[in-house]
Amino acid sequence: MDRPGSALIRGRWIVTDWTAHPDVGVLEDVAVYQEAGTVVEIGNFAELSRRYPSAQRFGDSDSVVIPGFVNAHSHGRGVSTLQKHQRDEHLELRVLDLISRSRTVGRTDPRLDTLWSCVKQIASGITTTVHSHSYYQGSIEEYSRGVRPLLDAYGESGMRCVFAMNIRNRNRLAYPEDDFIKELSCGDCGMVSPLGDATYVSFEEYLALLLELEHAHPNVSFQFGPTNPVWCTERLLGDIADASRHSGRRVHTHLAETQYQAAFAHKAYGKGWSEALSDLDLLSDRLSCAHGVWLAESDLARLAHARTQVVHNPASNLRLSSGIAPLRRFIESGVPVAIGTDSLAMSDDDDIFQDIRLAALLQNVPGVEHAQLDAAGLLGMATRGGALVAGDPGLGVLASGSRADLVLLSIPRLAGLPGLEPLPLADWIVARGTAACVHSVMVRGRMLLDNGRWTTLEPSRIAAELGRTLGPRTTAADDATRNVKPALREYYRRSVASGNRLYRYNDQD
Repeated sequence: MDRPGSALIRGRWIVTDWTAHPDVGVLEDVAVYQEAGTVVEIGNFAELSRRYPSAQRFGDSDSVVIPGFVNAHSHGRGVSTLQKHQRDEHLELRVLDLISRSRTVGRTDPRLDTLWSCVKQIASGITTTVHSHSYYQGSIEEYSRGVRPLLDAYGESGMRCVFAMNIRNRNRLAYPEDDFIKELSCGDCGMVSPLGDATYVSFEEYLALLLELEHAHPNVSFQFGPTNPVWCTERLLGDIADASRHSGRRVHTHLAETQYQAAFAHKAYGKGWSEALSDLDLLSDRLSCAHGVWLAESDLARLAHARTQVVHNPASNLRLSSGIAPLRRFIESGVPVAIGTDSLAMSDDDDIFQDIRLAALLQNVPGVEHAQLDAAGLLGMATRGGALVAGDPGLGVLASGSRADLVLLSIPRLAGLPGLEPLPLADWIVARGTAACVHSVMVRGRMLLDNGRWTTLEPSRIAAELGRTLGPRTTAADDATRNVKPALREYYRRSVASGNRLYRYNDQD
């Protein structure tokens, strides 16, 4: 017997698991029956309709039902950097802008900004986001005030959130920062002062706040978030490793995103990042690392052995001129891979379909001996792969006992022309899928987007309110970033040998 709040979701095809064999993972003329946010069973639509006559009905024979996407690395920025009048540029220069804007009160309402990010993600079929919280400096009181509106927004949105609380305690302006400061003239040093003093929270303060927020937001899953090993002391990384090992809590970080970060590992530790993190006891299946553009072959072997996950961010890597991550080598080496938009998606709107497509196209290397990447495998990275990063095996799959997080795609929109059958589904979704193909999104058994109608959020209202908070403003901190950037650019230019390649591709070390 069906229960109140139960639902029957129908599709011409239902994908249960992109990582399964096609004969098992794609079912025809079936339905998903869910109760209280959990999938109970999947079976013949007519049969389930007879057994559960009172269940709400969603979908039709013109729909494809797929597991919800897991955006395995995001920063929850609804207003894009371009909309904040920041052009795309190298990460090391972009960080100065992020520091200056973190010191500007009232520039963008954080709750509305996060809600707008949720709107864009839900609209493209993302049901779970792994939010890497951006912390640059400041007291624990400032941290607490900054993070609470974001968590409230995720609760209001209805989407699932995994929240990696960032922490850092060194190399605010450059790495290594001491070397950069020594190179600045006295006049240049004065230009840095509007960016404020480098004050950081202690690990003890950070942990206490994390536990407090976890209690206040039971629907959010919290992870440790060392921002990046280049921005964390060895002691801080060791504290996180100890706390993760004893509690089982997962850890999410950025790693080897740029050539300068890769070079810093050898300068600071005399070894690559994977070996350094292994020595600190951080390398395990509880760790996920975003980017990994400049990981070496030896790094991949260690990550694969430890079952540490890499989150591939193809558009962000290009927009920040970091390079092309060796995705083929990740796969061939057995490294678990997920996909994230990093709030810097290809089309500036968190459409994960386009980033999946970009990931595929960037790996189409010359030579007939190289096959194109498997489309179902790429979609598996955006579902089951993301579930590993989120630490929830019930995500990214539709099966008895899994989360009732799913997306309905329009077959006519996917096909593009009447009478076409978009089969094999994975190939068509990777090649033609966009947010425009999404008409319904369910999270925890609740329809957030029902046949194009929003049930929990009001995007037009959020956009209107958010738009009123925006506008070009110049502060002393903004002036400082413009003045310091030339010196920072020259510092990094000299810090890495000119023979290093800017673009990683297949198997270069």
